[in-house]
Amino acid sequence: MKKNLVGSTMALVFILFFVATTLAQEVRLELFSTQNETQLKTTIYFVNNGEVVAAQFDIIYDSEGLTSGKVLGEVSLGERGFTLNAKEISPGRIRVIIIPPIKSPPPLLPNGPLTRLSFLIERENVEFPSLSDVILSNAKAERLGVGSE
Repeated sequence: MKKNLVGSTMALVFILFFVATTLAQEVRLELFSTQNETQLKTTIYFVNNGEVVAAQFDIIYDSEGLTSGKVLGEVSLGERGFTLNAKEISPGRIRVIIIPPIKSPPPLLPNGPLTRLSFLIERENVEFPSLSDVILSNAKAERLGVGSE
């Protein structure tokens, strides 16, 4: 089904930043979305301050205008032994939890892309996905950064 959108591709149409500062070092979790005629592709990027080993966040999306696919972890997570769990906890809200492997010390979450998710566009003028309820923690299970609450 073809959508009547302005142009066939809109690159980097939406960027949302959550910034948490810990010991004057920056931690960033960023959501980037790109859109074509029938799909919206979303990638979550991460910049670690050297402390974060686990993360939890929600991806909020327009459930009436978008149909979500499966949340996929990037290769760097699997190579380092991280487990990614994602579940739609209510219409338009997907909770993502990234857990480090059980070893001492646990590895740091890698910098770069962590997850990706594609949506099918069901109607025109959909709202773009956003991040919510971001929780980051260190090896002592201490909360380091929080997005919107």
